[in-house]
Amino acid sequence: MTALSATVSDKEASEKLTRWAKDLKMAAFNVQVFGRSKMRKPDVGRHLTKIFLRYDIIVMQEVRDRSGSAVPKLQQMINSECRLGERYKVVLSPRLGRTCSKEQYAFFYRQDKVEVLDTLQYDDVGSGIGDVFQRDPFVVLFDTLSTKEGTMNKFAVVAIHTDPDDAKREIHNLKKVHDEVVRQWEIEDVIITGDFNAGGNYVRPKDFVEIDLFKDKDFHWLIDEDTTVKSTNAAYDRFVVTGQKLLPAIQPDSVGVFNFGEEFGLSQEEAEKISDHYPIELAIQVDPELELPQLHGKLIKKKKDDTDVWLVNEYGHAQLIPSETCLAKLFRSTRKDVVTLPHAQSNIKEAEPISETATFAKSADRSDNGIYFVSNCQKRLVVDDESTRRRFRFNVNPDDVAIVDGAVFANIPTGRPIQYPDKELRRFRKRKNPADSS
Repeated sequence: MTALSATVSDKEASEKLTRWAKDLKMAAFNVQVFGRSKMRKPDVGRHLTKIFLRYDIIVMQEVRDRSGSAVPKLQQMINSECRLGERYKVVLSPRLGRTCSKEQYAFFYRQDKVEVLDTLQYDDVGSGIGDVFQRDPFVVLFDTLSTKEGTMNKFAVVAIHTDPDDAKREIHNLKKVHDEVVRQWEIEDVIITGDFNAGGNYVRPKDFVEIDLFKDKDFHWLIDEDTTVKSTNAAYDRFVVTGQKLLPAIQPDSVGVFNFGEEFGLSQEEAEKISDHYPIELAIQVDPELELPQLHGKLIKKKKDDTDVWLVNEYGHAQLIPSETCLAKLFRSTRKDVVTLPHAQSNIKEAEPISETATFAKSADRSDNGIYFVSNCQKRLVVDDESTRRRFRFNVNPDDVAIVDGAVFANIPTGRPIQYPDKELRRFRKRKNPADSS
């Protein structure tokens, strides 16, 4: 799924973009034999970081690391790329498995989006069903932090990685795990996810009629497509969802498989170094009135003779403004709109270049004469009215403006106008910069 690759001139894509920016994004990912060896490969760690940053909750399977160092290292890499306040925490299960090859489940989650209320390590033998699971399911209870009445506040996520040779029996007994979770925490909204091995030769179509988790119509299976990196063509990884508040909150067109090989332009060999599975993903609408991030910032150059212009956002991350993007057209500014930072303050963290996912737009409603800049986080900011024209001194080419259906446009929240460089940065222009005199 490439949720942020469309432009707002496409009605369906713009609606998806708007939701994706606000919703709680979740993935389940079997990162094949994840441990120190995998984290020693710089490209693998870098790509895993990019994958994990797409989501607010990641249910990671197949952690095999006796040293206990690989997960903290990945967590550190992820957090080093986060904006201020967007930190990921991790909850780890015990090391599980009947053989000497133990595995763990790892839940990565953004602390500003959800809170962990409790965890449960399921014990099949202690629960009286016998030694069913190769790796007993691990369950986390989340709070969505929503305070709006009527919205879903709590939901549980059950992580499972079945033994492929006994997948049918293990999946059948996941209903008993669900029942224990509901009984213990007195909730009804539950997601069961992970590598079910529910496809190929392990679980055939005719087998599903004998599986309680499939037969019970209260459980909804959301994934039925190939989740493998190789040419296996099997839907091993699944989301199974139940609950009166949770089910309608799942955005139907958000459910899918994230093909990181295609997204990152990797060769087959490079993709297989990351995993033999793709992540599966979905988005949950928690509170439609949650605030979206603002897109605004200050224009800077890192050095006086630097030809590159950067946009520094409110979190101190600098994004290169490629000359061919529509954002560059927006900031077609005079020299005194661009600030050269003092040498001591030029060590700003560089983020990914701003992509061509933003556009100028105006509503099809003729009563709205404004032209807006719509960012890839779906904030529309006034860029062409009397006040902003005085402050920015740029012109918007009518050919660059997309006419957006009024109903769609109305659903894009309005943010505050993009900020002019503030007084503190403007004072930098009047100072003697030691780096400039060399």
